[in-house]
Amino acid sequence: MTNSQKYDMLFKKAELFMKENNPCKIENGTCLRGRTTTFANFCCSGCSHLKEEGCSVKALRCKSWLCPTAEVTLPLEKRKELYKLGSEIEKSRMSLARSSKEENLKYINLCLRRN
Repeated sequence: MTNSQKYDMLFKKAELFMKENNPCKIENGTCLRGRTTTFANFCCSGCSHLKEEGCSVKALRCKSWLCPTAEVTLPLEKRKELYKLGSEIEKSRMSLARSSKEENLKYINLCLRRN
């Protein structure tokens, strides 16, 4: 499996987890954190990849990370599932935050050249 294929596979897993569990509880354009705290709405506020229609890239780390407000709403079993996925992503070295697939793959290739 190529790094590109592995990235896509991990991204699909993360995307499915978010879709099935809806931990951010988005309602009327506002996330749980935005409704219940004084912090900014959405963890991705200020990200250069955030566009009017949402994220413009396949940002794997962003699809597999939750703010504490959203994380604690998940049952323990689901949190463990998310942690396992996060660990798999870390081991793959495809864990640059707020980065596109292309940026992650470029980073991996750079790391491989150094070894």
